[in-house]
Amino acid sequence: MSDKPIPSLEISKKDHVILMDRLKAEYGMRIMLSWVSRRELGFTVRFHKPRGGRDQIFLDFYDEASKTFFLLKYYNHEN
Repeated sequence: MSDKPIPSLEISKKDHVILMDRLKAEYGMRIMLSWVSRRELGFTVRFHKPRGGRDQIFLDFYDEASKTFFLLKYYNHEN
């Protein structure tokens, strides 16, 4: 296991809404709890607003395998 941090993935508000709708359909409302999304999917959602900046949404992954799984299964929401 590598000690390198896993880079967060920034997503748009539009993609966040689409993703959450898809996850709720698959896992139910419980997926909205951060500890459930971490346990089931390997990430948590982080909202950030820098001073004077725009709102940002990040997905923080806990290992490279979880990030790869997410990118393959969920990030291309057109499929």
